[in-house]
Amino acid sequence: RAVVESEVDDLDVLLSMSHADCFEVLIGDDASPHPAREQPGLFLAVRRLWLALQRRASDANAAAAASAAAAASAAAAASAAAAGGASLAAWRPKAVDVAEVVRWMQSKGELGGAAGGEQLSVDGAAIGSEGLDGAVLCSLSREEWMGLAQSQLLQVPEAVAGELWSRLAPSAALSAADPARRVEVLPYHAAEPLKVVVCGGTGAGKSTLLNVLLGCSTPILPTSCMRACTAAVIELAWPDADCSGP
Repeated sequence: RAVVESEVDDLDVLLSMSHADCFEVLIGDDASPHPAREQPGLFLAVRRLWLALQRRASDANAAAAASAAAAASAAAAASAAAAGGASLAAWRPKAVDVAEVVRWMQSKGELGGAAGGEQLSVDGAAIGSEGLDGAVLCSLSREEWMGLAQSQLLQVPEAVAGELWSRLAPSAALSAADPARRVEVLPYHAAEPLKVVVCGGTGAGKSTLLNVLLGCSTPILPTSCMRACTAAVIELAWPDADCSGP
């Protein structure tokens, strides 16, 4: 095993483990080469544990940062209370639970239901017993999702699983960058593409921001620190998006 038993008791070691490390330590020689497909129950149990460790580490970092700004936060809270305002926590959306994941899969990721065909038949009770909530779902890689989708737990046809992954992929990318993140919404397929307007004064950095968000090695929009480079309204879209609407 990668980590001896005495080291497993060390919290720092636990927090440094990847999901694969945790699976190897906990399951050992009984681990399958394809656990998501062949051992979905064990795979999801270890994934939930690993995510809990990631949240613990994230919470510890957040607590350290919060303690440094405790006085300012207390003053802001007192000011909001005096003004009769609600705290931000009161408005925070709830995390995606198992029931929402079941609805998402049953509707094949279609907003408002699977209007274009029959709903996908999945065992909601079995999914609930394994704790497949939004955080676990979005933490999956494509290989893990495809394996889990075709396991005895979900039994999703490969073509449908691939279609669902195409919708899940952006949220999965966010979770890969921050495994401890709170998943508050699942990516449904909308009838029209989401449009975002970026506006601001000349030289504010609009084009620079979009280039960074798109992550292209070669900037798509021209930028300059000396003068304005964009002289007209620019519309950007993915190649498969239909932007013919208003």
